Amino acid sequence: MFTPTGTGGHARYTWELCHALAGVLGPDNLTLVTSSDLDPGFRSSAYAIIDQLPAIRHKRHFSSRLAWALDRLLHYPRRDFAFLRILMQMPNRPAIVHLQELTPFYGTVFISLVRLLGCRCVMHVHNVLPHKPLPVLGRRGTRWLMRQAYRGLDAAIVHSTGLASAYRELAGRRCRVHIAAHGVWTSDTLERPRPVADVGFVGVIRPNKGLHLLLDALTLLQPNSLAIAGEVVDTSYIKAQIEPRIERLRALGWSVSFHGKSLSESDFRRAIASVRCMTMPYTDFHAQSGILLDCIAARTPVVVTPAGALAETVRKFAIGVVARDLSPAAIAEALASVLGSNQTFSRALEVAAQELTWDRAAEATRRCYQAVESG
Repeated sequence: MFTPTGTGGHARYTWELCHALAGVLGPDNLTLVTSSDLDPGFRSSAYAIIDQLPAIRHKRHFSSRLAWALDRLLHYPRRDFAFLRILMQMPNRPAIVHLQELTPFYGTVFISLVRLLGCRCVMHVHNVLPHKPLPVLGRRGTRWLMRQAYRGLDAAIVHSTGLASAYRELAGRRCRVHIAAHGVWTSDTLERPRPVADVGFVGVIRPNKGLHLLLDALTLLQPNSLAIAGEVVDTSYIKAQIEPRIERLRALGWSVSFHGKSLSESDFRRAIASVRCMTMPYTDFHAQSGILLDCIAARTPVVVTPAGALAETVRKFAIGVVARDLSPAAIAEALASVLGSNQTFSRALEVAAQELTWDRAAEATRRCYQAVESG
């Protein structure tokens, strides 16, 4: 298992999946290769871990922005070729290398080198396309680059039938793709506190997450309370589109709290559990959202847009409402439906948590491995 980032969503996903996979494959048949700064919370004795990949060095360690930018540019090839060296040095190379991440610019070459070393290559495609087009290449160039990389894989794993269709549309109908639904996080569940806000928005704040659409939608509803929390990665977006909209909402009588910094794991889960309804008004999104699984774990109903794998999961388990389109009016209508309903969604959320288990995700992953090995 190749998960080169030692913190965050992919590291958390790997920890959950590998625990379940070790039970299916046996601990001697699973090795995680990851970063030297692997989060202590994601370490385990249930499977072997090689934590020798170079970690990202943060801006504070450099004397100038130019030095930091150059180091960041070189980090990814340095990291990926460190993995290839580890693979070459293994006395018994694995039959399958399972990628959790891929560097788009030279992904095709990286996959070819893994296969040249005698390994089959499977990738968990969490995002069919990057959150935004790659620099210089634009949208068409990014699609072409990802298509070439995907066509080099022996198989891909995605989280829903909708994402499988999107993957086939991009990579080609002949590409092998398997579905393994994202499990619900097994972090210690919090007892639901008294709600501190009616509406919530959490996670990394970037334009494709649609916070501006949510703020426009709320102007169409009776004043209530809104809690926003998450890391800001685009300050120009905040200043130009978010701050003026927040001021407009406050002028209309809304209570709005804004925490524009990343949250600890416990604070993140508490933020999700402390609202009556969590919103994911995503626009350009080609993935499943880990936040949706956090909401299921916290038993918090959701309002989502028809983006990525969000709508498919929400409709299947009836754990909230899907907006009919990406307009503020449609999002407002969906929010009114959840907030004005006597339905608590608690039973539906309970069923979803029981269905979306890591054991099932591991079994689906094992079937993918089996299909790849049998040709």
